[in-house]
Amino acid sequence: MLDVFGHFSSELDCKDKYSTSLVKVEREMREIIWSGFICDVHDLLSYLNGEIAWERVRKREVKFLVDTGASKSVVLEEAFNGLRVESMGMTVAHGICDKPVKFKRVLAGVAVDLEGEVVASVHEVLVPAEDMVGKRLRELLSPLGASAILGRLSLDSLNLGVHPTTLKPVKIPTLLL
Repeated sequence: MLDVFGHFSSELDCKDKYSTSLVKVEREMREIIWSGFICDVHDLLSYLNGEIAWERVRKREVKFLVDTGASKSVVLEEAFNGLRVESMGMTVAHGICDKPVKFKRVLAGVAVDLEGEVVASVHEVLVPAEDMVGKRLRELLSPLGASAILGRLSLDSLNLGVHPTTLKPVKIPTLLL
């Protein structure tokens, strides 16, 4: 069980041929905050195709809370002010509030600065469609200095992983099996 950004506590069934005990494991969880960008989707596509330089991409710097337990990234609407995204309709998601809530699905540009190298991708992110969800998200992220959640599918699209000791972004190879 994970309390919000605090401690991880779970009961692991350690039954094997040597043991039949139930072990309780507790360890401190640290927040992982990375600097990154929300980008104009059309500019980022032009950048990825080598048509424009990174400096010409319209973007907004954000601090991401990296959440490998979240399937999708969540970005507040104000992060897109002045940036173009493509609407992909609506969806319902669980996790931020105590009941399923509505989110806009948008195709957006997401980038992370990897020690001077920009790692970028265009993919789906979620935007709260209800004011109370945006408010709750701000309440959770603000004390951490973050303004967006970078989820598992974004990490996969960016070919990034979390270094186990430094918690910094690291490139991972694309695997086709």
